[in-house]
Amino acid sequence: MSEAILSQRGSALAKRFEKSHLGAVLKVARNPYDEGNEDGYINFGISDNYAMQGEMTKYINEHIHIEKLSLTYGEAPWGPRRLRAAMAKHMTTYFQPIEPIDPDGIICVNGVTSLVEMLAWILADPGDGILLPRPIYQAFIDDFGLKGGCRPVLVGFQGRDQFAPDAARAYEEAIVEAREKGVAVKVFILCNPHNPLGRCYPRETVIELMKVCARHKIHIISDEIYALSKYQSTDSNAVPFESVLSWDFSPYIDKDYVHVAYGMSKDLASSGLRLGTLYTTNRPLLAALQGISRFHSASSLAITASTLILEDEAYVARFAAKVQTTLSECVRIAAETFTREGIPFADGTSAGFFLWVDMRQFLPKDVDGWEGEKQLAARMVEKKVYMTPGAQLSSEEPGWFRIIFSHERKTLVEGLRRVILAVRAGT
Repeated sequence: MSEAILSQRGSALAKRFEKSHLGAVLKVARNPYDEGNEDGYINFGISDNYAMQGEMTKYINEHIHIEKLSLTYGEAPWGPRRLRAAMAKHMTTYFQPIEPIDPDGIICVNGVTSLVEMLAWILADPGDGILLPRPIYQAFIDDFGLKGGCRPVLVGFQGRDQFAPDAARAYEEAIVEAREKGVAVKVFILCNPHNPLGRCYPRETVIELMKVCARHKIHIISDEIYALSKYQSTDSNAVPFESVLSWDFSPYIDKDYVHVAYGMSKDLASSGLRLGTLYTTNRPLLAALQGISRFHSASSLAITASTLILEDEAYVARFAAKVQTTLSECVRIAAETFTREGIPFADGTSAGFFLWVDMRQFLPKDVDGWEGEKQLAARMVEKKVYMTPGAQLSSEEPGWFRIIFSHERKTLVEGLRRVILAVRAGT
């Protein structure tokens, strides 16, 4: 069928999808490894809290009961008051804000992905820039660009510590360079804890980044979706997570330019519920988000489940503690395996589900580095294990891969065995 039947933007979307990296991801997802299918693919690419999903599934099956209201449109497309109150109390408890979270400053929609796309429409115009450090979670580029038409303005660091306060200079240079090319940067994503590096930003670095954004009137979206997914770290470079809501940043930037994204997906092992949250004190922004929320409203079933989970504060406290214990064990297994095999990974990690692994030594020597990375990724898929290659995460150099270690022990150990087999096969 000819693509001429589509609009220009429809044709562009079709072409972009055809060139996407989803082929390997879908192949892995359609044949997953589990106890009944040990020949299936192990997915070290999709960031889910697999190790805790059984625990949450058991709780939902035992405690969540559906009523008539759960099959209606509900109170409001940006989330009913009861859900927003439960989320506000949860964030007040765990983010330790300097003042309690106001439920009226919260909007709940069908996932943080949808939320980010909504923000693209509201905070920027087509052709405007989104400031992103390298490497970075791959979906941000499409979340802002696929329909919103925003352009990524990627910040490179050439080996410098991007978590140090003086890294703010690299951001300012990128903003100025983009402006000289006709691109106005409107939004900065502060991914904290950072995906894929697994590190948290020190307050002094965030302050310097806020100063840069204030000078250039850039909105900061603080993506704190891994806020409770912390683990024990013996790394001297590790910094504990600290929400931007937990200290007074008003001397550095207007509070109407800072917005916090959160959700059920990671900390509560419930990505399939598709429930994302934004907290902001910016009333015009809230009004705009509410105005388009009917296109992104969460399912009433997801709202019921999320509300009841969040309201059971004793259970959430136990669950959060177990998440941290479980992640500590998972990262220990992954780190010890790579260390034993002589495979380096980025240091300073303390939160999230990932390690940033240096596979440069295994790249084929007879091809370009990025092509070699693709070949190495393909070898892993041949061994029925998938890790996200650095090119998809805007890595500055080829050969780095992100591994998701938040799996049950048996799956994690077997997946690591397959990874080692794959990389050694080319040596």
